Amino acid sequence: MDFYRRYIVPDGRLHDEQRMAIAIAEGCLDEARTFLAQVWKWYETDSYGDYEPPDQIDYPKPGQRKRAAIQAWEKAYLCTGYRKKRRRILEVVEPLRTGDRSALAAILHRWEAEAARFHGVERWWEPTPFPIEEGLG
Repeated sequence: MDFYRRYIVPDGRLHDEQRMAIAIAEGCLDEARTFLAQVWKWYETDSYGDYEPPDQIDYPKPGQRKRAAIQAWEKAYLCTGYRKKRRRILEVVEPLRTGDRSALAAILHRWEAEAARFHGVERWWEPTPFPIEEGLG
């Protein structure tokens, strides 16, 4: 966590959602709540409403790249990314509100494992405790 505080955070290369996750991992729950408050307006309600993107999102093939086709692809692509991020934010809201450190640590460990799988580094990755887990039974 110290690496993030020293090198990544000062460069401003993090979004508030990422800053919130780092604050949670460090056990700085008040700081995490501050970041959550800053992003909550984007995630409180689903900005895509009842729109359902297609299961398969393929960029239009040559010859089919009309403005409407590209806009439909873009909407589906952005919607799926937004909803994935929204699910993550909603997942931490209640444990963060109540200060449930065990639940927050479990969520972070799951996210970390998912990231290791996604980036193909699972064979080298070893889960280690987050600072938020210090003092937990």
